[in-house]
Amino acid sequence: MRLFGAILTIVAVFCAHAIMAETGQVRVLEVLKDRNVVIEGGPFVEHYWVETDGTKGVIHLTFPGVKPSSGAPRSISLIINIPDIEDSGSNTGCEIVYNGAVVGQLSKGSPNTWVEVPLKNINPGSDTIELVIRGGGEDGLAICSKASGFGPLLKLVY
Repeated sequence: MRLFGAILTIVAVFCAHAIMAETGQVRVLEVLKDRNVVIEGGPFVEHYWVETDGTKGVIHLTFPGVKPSSGAPRSISLIINIPDIEDSGSNTGCEIVYNGAVVGQLSKGSPNTWVEVPLKNINPGSDTIELVIRGGGEDGLAICSKASGFGPLLKLVY
């Protein structure tokens, strides 16, 4: 009986450790504006396409409210939903661009999933972050738009 109690205590300690949060405060922002710029096809409403061929689509995202009075975030991630529609997944993924520089990459994406893409080297000079998502190769990727109710989110850790 004591062995069982000891094992249960060890399991409880490991479980508690696994669910402990990181230090800091997390803020999640919904995209304020999104738009899909395509050369061919469209217009697309509930999902947007990014690819280097086909639609040649890119997505523009605007997130306000980035800098609270406590200062700049110490980490930023983009959360995107990939819809469960034909050809929505990609083996070449996408790139996330901020001020002309690639700040994040998704190597590939599968239909009916959500992914969190860490963004590096972002130092927001204002309250708003504007990102561009472009195709990572010839295999297009679909992303849920704001209109779908599953639009992109920005996760900020302060």
